[in-house]
Amino acid sequence: IQGPAGVDGDDGQDGQDGPPGQDGSVGATGSQGIQGPAGNDGTDGTDGQDGIDGVDGAIGAQGPIGLTGATGLQGAQGIQGPAGVDGDDGQDGQDGSVGATGAQGIQGLPGNDGQDGTNGVDGTNGVDGNDGVDGIDAIVDYDSLANLISVDSTFITTVGGGMGGSCDYKFPDGLDGDFITAPLTNNNQSTPYTVPTGKTLYVTSAWAYGVLSITNDNGSDSPIIESINYSGTNKGRKSLQNPIIIGEGKTISDAFGQGGSINGFLVDNSQINPITEVSSFQVPAGKNLYITNCYGGNLYIDNILVDDGAGGYYTLGHPILVNAGQTVNPSGSCVFNGYLADEDYFAGCGGGGSSSAGLDSATVAAMIAAALPSPAIGDFYQGGIIFYLDGNGGGLIASTLDQSTVDSWGCMGTPISGADGTAIGTGNQNTIDIEAGCTNIGTAANISLNLTISGYNDWFLPSKDELYEMFLNIGPVNALGLGNIAGINLNTHYWSSSEIDNDKAWSMWFYNSQSYPSSEWKYYDYNIRAIRAF
Repeated sequence: IQGPAGVDGDDGQDGQDGPPGQDGSVGATGSQGIQGPAGNDGTDGTDGQDGIDGVDGAIGAQGPIGLTGATGLQGAQGIQGPAGVDGDDGQDGQDGSVGATGAQGIQGLPGNDGQDGTNGVDGTNGVDGNDGVDGIDAIVDYDSLANLISVDSTFITTVGGGMGGSCDYKFPDGLDGDFITAPLTNNNQSTPYTVPTGKTLYVTSAWAYGVLSITNDNGSDSPIIESINYSGTNKGRKSLQNPIIIGEGKTISDAFGQGGSINGFLVDNSQINPITEVSSFQVPAGKNLYITNCYGGNLYIDNILVDDGAGGYYTLGHPILVNAGQTVNPSGSCVFNGYLADEDYFAGCGGGGSSSAGLDSATVAAMIAAALPSPAIGDFYQGGIIFYLDGNGGGLIASTLDQSTVDSWGCMGTPISGADGTAIGTGNQNTIDIEAGCTNIGTAANISLNLTISGYNDWFLPSKDELYEMFLNIGPVNALGLGNIAGINLNTHYWSSSEIDNDKAWSMWFYNSQSYPSSEWKYYDYNIRAIRAF
């Protein structure tokens, strides 16, 4: 058997290259190659000269004119096209310069006075009014004053308030009020009574089977009276020596629902400050304290024992009086009720009773004025109608009628020094200045200044702004909804006291629901409506 092949030996070295062989014969011609791109055009040659123009032919004869054709029928009118858009407005031309003011014409001669009209028939005399209330003497007591003023009780109460309300320190607000009777129990359930807002309650009688409580100044309830039933026969307290005084929002209640009721009265606009305290209390400066009821424990003033309240056994016979700066100390279960009042609250009550001997007529007049409603625009007041208020208690009043309808401002061509004020408040001085600088009788200012209505003789001609305010508030402009209560004439001008220059002054007239100031010649005859200040 043949053995396996041996491993190949290494390759021998390459032999030397042989000499080059001879060239072979030329091969057949190949197919034609693709044509190459065209070469660039050569430069154009120079143009040759133009040939000579040929001779024109003869013009032919004109042919005959053809006949005119018949005119065709007119076609129907077409529909009108839409209107074109308006062009933009051209810019306004510049205003021409104002021409020079022409020279003032010569004032015409005054016309002759017209004949006096026939006097009208005298009207029938009106019925005499009732006599007024007699005037109050400079020194008068309050009781007499109340009898003299025959008006409603509210007025008397208000005037009384200016004198301390009452000279009874148990009832410092007087006795005029709304009487009430209120149960404090319903079906064995407590039904507290709350003092209405703006009211002060004076409890003059209270019945209690058990204990009645009131809201103290700390916000909790404290007993103020207790029934007397220790003998088994007396149940409750039928009346009080002093009223229990309770302020608005506070309550009085039957603490245990055992049975109770109250009787008394409510007052408006109390001038005192009710208090109910269970702890130490110092009377404020400028005040006095009047303690009308005290329950339980002991009561001290500046550490001096003044009452040992025995609850259901008794009440105070008269109020306990405490000065400003003194300290009231209740101890134990003590509760006290009463009121604070100004130190001079009862100052007019000296001399035994309600005498007000310390009051003079000015004080009484001031108190009466304070009790009356504040004057308002549109009110008839002091001889006329109020048309302006200055916010400080004063204002302006217009007379109810025109003083004239045919009078001039006066002094045409004469300057009046100082009479050029136009604002509210300048009319009176304007009028004074006109009267001083213009001696003519019967001018608008002269008529106003010499006017007396209802005893008032301080009337004057209104300034421009004062006159406008009259038109605005009580005249035809009707800004406040009062109507033309002044009776302003709608068809003419009214003179003001405000001068513009030597020849003109301001007037006011009504047109198209508005009032307008107007510069007018002084010799024009216009209406006059005087005013006064208060």
